[in-house]
Amino acid sequence: MNPVQKAIAEAKFSIPLEILQQAFAPIAVFGRPTALNIDSIIREKVIDSRVRVDCDLVGGTQLDIPLRGLTPEQVALPSGTPYSWALVYRIPMILTQNRIITRVLWIANTISPISGTYTYASYNGSALTNAAMGVMQSQAPIPSMSTARVDLISTNTIMISDTNQWPYDVTLRCFVENDHDMAQLPVGAYRHFAKLCVHAIKAYIYNSLVIKVNTAELQNGQELGRFKEVLDTYADANELYQTYLEDVWREVAAYADPVTSRDFMRYPIGAGV
Repeated sequence: MNPVQKAIAEAKFSIPLEILQQAFAPIAVFGRPTALNIDSIIREKVIDSRVRVDCDLVGGTQLDIPLRGLTPEQVALPSGTPYSWALVYRIPMILTQNRIITRVLWIANTISPISGTYTYASYNGSALTNAAMGVMQSQAPIPSMSTARVDLISTNTIMISDTNQWPYDVTLRCFVENDHDMAQLPVGAYRHFAKLCVHAIKAYIYNSLVIKVNTAELQNGQELGRFKEVLDTYADANELYQTYLEDVWREVAAYADPVTSRDFMRYPIGAGV
């Protein structure tokens, strides 16, 4: 069971089936039933459309990507800027584990063999190799010369502004989007992801049904009773989602990513200095 499946299963335990069916029931096309079911609709309308997008914004997988072997394009910068030209790199998907770069942190002109090998090992290597490289990389020094003057200007395309002091042999530190099934999460983070998704699902249900329920009562005089009572308890679900995302999930995502977690542990004790 991956984290997305766990989240949907948890929603079924937390939300009455009748409410889930009302909010996520498959719609027949030309009178014919579709191949979609409640699980796939929840995933499409809530988890993929909202939760995974927000998880990419506050977390993700951190990678060190060596840019050696890539030919940059020189681009002239507008007059008045500190630098006259910049380097633009288009990074192949194979170097980012077939994921899209969501944030760039910095580049460094000191590349250790450990750092470069670790990036490729994380894509093609065995679990034992990845673990060994992770231990070796955790002992590697922090790059002695780096810059944050790097921008993400298009899909997997970056621009380095202060190129006067940089050779072409540099390493990019960046975040890439989460796996489609959030499969990179450790087991200990599953329940936190599930709780985040349940808040999002309840928020979607409330926004989708609250007007319909009130309209049914006003126009048809229907007494919805317990259904409406349960729905009303979801009124603050969106606020709970936002709070959990910022106060809990941001920290969970940081410690769930091995590189980010390693950096958090290194800086307080001055490792690599």
